[in-house]
Amino acid sequence: LNISPDLVTSTIQLDNANLKIVLKNALDVVIDTADDGSDAPFAGDNSSPKKSMERNSSPGDGAVSGSWHSAITSVNLDPTASESATPKAANGL
Repeated sequence: LNISPDLVTSTIQLDNANLKIVLKNALDVVIDTADDGSDAPFAGDNSSPKKSMERNSSPGDGAVSGSWHSAITSVNLDPTASESATPKAANGL
């Protein structure tokens, strides 16, 4: 990254298989969901070059694969980075 992250921790691990992330508020109400916990992530690519999973500009249901795409551009990464991701910036699609 060539920007400061909002959070740095080694206590969280996001696996590339069986991923399901559920965002809840302080009252334990579900705000959003990313992926459905099935075998493969809806989008992204962990091979080389790596591509992050990004939400579509018309978000839709986060538990539905059609709401996601693989990153197509690089923003806020080091100039020599080969990965595609847009941390702290608008997604590519």
